[in-house]
Amino acid sequence: QANNEVDIQEIITIAKDLVQNIKLNVGTLQEDIVASVARYAECQLTPFCSFFGGIVAQEVVKYTGKFTPIRQWFYFDEFEILPQEPTKVEHNLKGNRYDDHIKIFGNEFVDKLGSLKCFVVGSGALGCEYLKNYAMMGVSCGPQGELFCTDMDTIEISNLNRQFLFNSTNVGQSKSMVATESVKRINPDFKVKHMQDRVGVETEHIFTDDFWSQLDIVTNAVDNVKARLFIDEKCVQYEKPLIEAGTLGPKANVQVVLPHKTQCYGDSEDPPEEAIPVCTLRNFPHLIEHTIEYGRGIFEDLFVVATQDAKKYLRKQDEFFQNLEAENSVHLKRLKLEQLMDILNLSKSPKFTDCIAIARRKFQEFFHDKIALLIHNFPESCKTSEGGYFWSPPKRFPTVIEFDKNDEIHIDFIESCANLYADILGVEPNRDREFIAREVCDVEVQPFI
Repeated sequence: QANNEVDIQEIITIAKDLVQNIKLNVGTLQEDIVASVARYAECQLTPFCSFFGGIVAQEVVKYTGKFTPIRQWFYFDEFEILPQEPTKVEHNLKGNRYDDHIKIFGNEFVDKLGSLKCFVVGSGALGCEYLKNYAMMGVSCGPQGELFCTDMDTIEISNLNRQFLFNSTNVGQSKSMVATESVKRINPDFKVKHMQDRVGVETEHIFTDDFWSQLDIVTNAVDNVKARLFIDEKCVQYEKPLIEAGTLGPKANVQVVLPHKTQCYGDSEDPPEEAIPVCTLRNFPHLIEHTIEYGRGIFEDLFVVATQDAKKYLRKQDEFFQNLEAENSVHLKRLKLEQLMDILNLSKSPKFTDCIAIARRKFQEFFHDKIALLIHNFPESCKTSEGGYFWSPPKRFPTVIEFDKNDEIHIDFIESCANLYADILGVEPNRDREFIAREVCDVEVQPFI
C-alpha cells in the first residue's frame, strides 16, 4: 500500500536479500530509491502513463519494419517530482479518480490543480493530449477552476490518425469545440470553454489584459513560431508560467518557462519552418505558397498514391485490404477505395473521354463541393464564441466555383488532369481543347447536397 511503512521496510528487506543471495551486480543498494518505488508503486500518474503509452505506440510502429525497435531495457524515472522527505500534508483518500495523486502529493495539491485557471492554445495533436491529461488529472475541475481552449482550425481527415479526440463524423467541424466536448465526456467536472480565435495582435480586444491577468498557467500547442513568440511575450509580460512544446514526426521538444527565473522561448531561435501546417493548407490558405503546396499534395494523392494502391491491389488483394483495415479513419478508407475504383474502372477499357469525365468530377470536388461544405459549416456571418467574426484576417471567406467551359483556366485543369490520367493508363494523349470543351459538357455531375 502507498505510504505504508511496514510494506516499505518489507520490500527493502527483500531487495537486500536479492542482492546478497543472487549476487546482483548493482553495487551498494540504494535504499532511498527502493523505498520510493515501494511507497508509490501502486499509484498511476496520468502524464507518466501517457509517456509510456507513447513509447509503446512508437515501438509498435517500428516493429512493422519501418524503423529499428529498441532491443534492450528502457529505463525512465521521475523521482524528482516525489516529496524529498516526509511532509505534513493530508492524504485523505476520497475514493475517486484523483486518489493516486492524493497518495503522492496530498489533498491540498489536488485541490489546487482543480482551482487552476488555464489557457490551452491549440487543440491539434498536442492540444488533444494536453486536454485529455488535464481532464484526467483534475486540472480546472474544481468549483473555482476554468480552462480556455482556442483553435481557429477545423477537423481534416488527415488529423484523425493522431488527434484522438476527433472521429470521422467530426470532419469539417471546429477543433476546439469537438475537443472540449470530448474531454467533458472523459471528466464531466472539467470546466472547459472552447474558443475559435487566433491568438495574436489582431485579437487583443478578445484576449485582453483582464483575460491574461486571471490566468494561472498557459499551455502552448500551436504549429508556428510567430504564435509561439507572441504567447511567450504575453506570458513574460503578465508573469504567467508557460508550457511550450512542439512535435515534428517522431521528434519532440518541451520547455517550461517561468518568467524572470528561466530562459523564455524568445531567448532562443528555432530553425526556419520548412513545412506549412496542413490545416492552413486545406481550409485557410492566405499565401501563394499555401496554394502551391496544396496543389502538390493533391497531385501526390491522385496520381502517385492512388496508382501505387491500384498496383498493390492487383498484385496482392488480401494484403491491400489488410493494410486498408489498419487505417483508423473511415473517411480515409472511403477515399482510398474511391480513388482505387476510379483507376480500376478507367483501366477496364480506357478511353480519353473517360479521363475527361473523371477530371470534370475532380474539378467539382475540389473547387465546388469541398468549398460548399466549408461554407455550410462556417457561413460568412459565423461568429466565434467571443462574438468576433470567424472569417477575419488572415482567413479569407471562400467562394465556390461553377464550371464554365468558356473559362480558359477551367479547361486548363480538365486538359491537364485528363492527360495525366491518360498517361497513367496508357491512353493516347489529347490536347485538342475544343474537343475537350465539347466532351466535358456531357459529363454528368452529382449536385452538392
